[in-house]
Amino acid sequence: MTDKAFANNTIVTVPFKSYEDGASKNDDLPPPYESPKIDFSSGWKDRWFMIIFWLHALIVLVIGLVLGLPVLNSVYIHASSNLPDANITDEERNSFDRYLGVLAYALGGATAVGGLTSLATFFLLQLCAGRVIMCTLIIVIVIEITLVVVLFITVHWVACIMPLIVLIITLIFMSCVWKRIPFAEVHLRVGCAALHSHPSVILIALFIFIVQFLWFICWFLMVLGIMHAMNGPMVLVANKDTAVTTDIYGTSSLYTTKPMPFNANRYETKRPIYGITQNSISYNTQHKSLYHREPQDNQVLRSIVGFLLLLSWYWGANTFKNIVHFVSA
Repeated sequence: MTDKAFANNTIVTVPFKSYEDGASKNDDLPPPYESPKIDFSSGWKDRWFMIIFWLHALIVLVIGLVLGLPVLNSVYIHASSNLPDANITDEERNSFDRYLGVLAYALGGATAVGGLTSLATFFLLQLCAGRVIMCTLIIVIVIEITLVVVLFITVHWVACIMPLIVLIITLIFMSCVWKRIPFAEVHLRVGCAALHSHPSVILIALFIFIVQFLWFICWFLMVLGIMHAMNGPMVLVANKDTAVTTDIYGTSSLYTTKPMPFNANRYETKRPIYGITQNSISYNTQHKSLYHREPQDNQVLRSIVGFLLLLSWYWGANTFKNIVHFVSA
């Protein structure tokens, strides 16, 4: 059939676009990577996720300010001996303020040292990223071997099982990635060069780091407020005769405690040892009832609340970390 068709001099015309038409259309497009812009025409892909996350962040902030901040303020006020009957001298009050100052300076110094270390690591990765990776892997192996040996000598051989498993996994990982270190070195140099030419990315990452630190403070206040609300009023003993109870809203009340007489509720019997034992059991039962007033079923609720609190912290920290990685990439 085809031979007969071509034998009859059949002409087949296939339309082709000219190069000039294609070039004119391609010239209208901007060069790639010259002025990149985000296309918002498709809308937010994770709109509901964004709404749920910011609603969760708002709940954390409100609970931290309403429940946690009054408790923290009350603890600071009573710890700094602003009670009228507290037998605390001015020297002890000044020492407490001095300790707070030392803690603030220590946190600031640790932040500065961490920033300088990160900056030095950034320049070190530009010079010899491959050697840094190799030294890091070798140091990790040496530390794990030392830990296994110390546990075997000082503790017991059973304590070496988990560190030994981690050591084996690390050795397997090291054997798999050792040949790919030069490839990773090239990528690290390219990434560091891009960050060096665009310093605004580092400023954005630093801003997100500050936001993450504020997030941790709000989360800590929320945990403090929730735990205080679940455990009931907190008792701060000022001295042997006075104590302070702090309720959920941070208000405090001062009351006087009287010591229990030695002969109070004495158990008379001809067997002194048995009487002391019974008296101790009765006292321990009353003592435990003060701290175990809630039923055992609330332990499940506490576990659920603790899991949700840890999930909240991980969700927020991981979200801000992903923002830094996305901006850097």
